[in-house]
Amino acid sequence: WQARWTGSTKLWGILLPVLVLLTSDASERLEREIKNLDKDIPVMRTDAAMQEMGYHIGKKSGIFSVTDEGLARLILSTIQ
Repeated sequence: WQARWTGSTKLWGILLPVLVLLTSDASERLEREIKNLDKDIPVMRTDAAMQEMGYHIGKKSGIFSVTDEGLARLILSTIQ
C-alpha cells in the first residue's frame, strides 16, 4: 500500500487532508463515501474504536483527517 502525495494541501485557503483515518467501528458506507470524494487521499482503518480514539483525541468521531504531511508520513510509517 503506497500513499500518493499531491503536493497541494490548500484549496481556497482551507487545509486539505493528506490522510484520512477511520475507526474500526466506522461503517463500510462511510469508508466508500470518503474514498469516492478523492481517490488521491489515502484512507486507512485503525484498530481503535470510536470511544477509544475519542478518549485519546478528546472528540468522539469515526473519522479523522490529517492535514499535516509530516504527521501523515509518520503515521503511515508507524502503521506499515
